[in-house]
Parts: sequence; C-alpha cells; structure tokens
Amino acid sequence: MDSKSLVTRIAVLIIGFSITNVIVWCVLFGSKGIVGQSFGLAINVILALFLISGQNWARWLMAIRCGFGAISSFSLWNQFGHHDVSFLSIIRLWLFCSVLISAALGAYLLLSKRVNEHFNPGTGF
Repeated sequence: MDSKSLVTRIAVLIIGFSITNVIVWCVLFGSKGIVGQSFGLAINVILALFLISGQNWARWLMAIRCGFGAISSFSLWNQFGHHDVSFLSIIRLWLFCSVLISAALGAYLLLSKRVNEHFNPGTGF
C-alpha cells in the first residue's frame, strides 16, 4: 500500500468516526448540542480533503483536532463519573473508545513514517 492510499484510509476513518459520533450523540443526548457535532463533522470533512491532497498543514490541524477531541472526550468521561453514571454505561464506554481512537489517529498522523512520505516525498522521516 502506498502512502496516498494510507492517508486516504485514515481520512475516511476519521470521517466515519465523526459520523458515528454524531449518530451516537443524537441517540444518547437528542438534539442538544447537535449543531456543534455537525460543525465538527464538516470541519473534519474539509480537513480530510486537504489531507488527501497532500497539504502538510492539514495533517497538523487534523492531529491537533484529534488531540483536543481525545481531551474533551476524556473530560466528559470523567464528568459522567461524578454524576453517578456507572462505569460500564454505554455513554462512558463510547467516550472511552473515543479517547483511544482519537489519540491513536492523531499520534499516527504525526509519527508514521509512511504517512510522512505522502506529505514529503523522497525526504524520508
């Protein structure tokens, strides 16, 4: 697999994760906060298009968004613990998975040698 197809798969994974996040948010919380979730999805789609086209700044912004997403999901996960929501509830499990996935995708975008080849061909790492 070449670096462009790898970056395309990562971008599709991020968009799919964002869509799943919007759906889970609607199911669990209703329409409260759906505008913010939809806006985040739109930003991820736009950044993914630039990511696929090889814009290095889009890689950094997407990794930063993944990092902030992991931090915000972790803070929500902790807040539900203070409101007597059990550890194995669907909401807390989804937020915990969201923390892991967001952190892993952001780190992979920044640290992968194969992803770096897509943005800086021929230079290595």
